[in-house]
Amino acid sequence: MRSIGTVTIKPTKGCNADCSYCCAPPDRAPKWTIDDFKSVFDALEPRLIPAATLIFRLGEPMLL
Repeated sequence: MRSIGTVTIKPTKGCNADCSYCCAPPDRAPKWTIDDFKSVFDALEPRLIPAATLIFRLGEPMLL
C-alpha cells in the first residue's frame, strides 16, 4: 500500500496578492486547524514510503 514518496504542502490560500499565475489563489476558505492537519497526515502516513520527503512551501515571497 505504501506508494507516496513526496508530499508538498503549499499553505498559500491566505495570500493577499492574488497573482494571475498562482495555482492556489485566495478563496476565502477558513484556515486549517491543527486537527485538520492531523487528519490529513493520519490519512497519508500509511501510504508513505519509509524515506518519504515532506516539502513545506511558505507561499509567495513578495506578499503585498
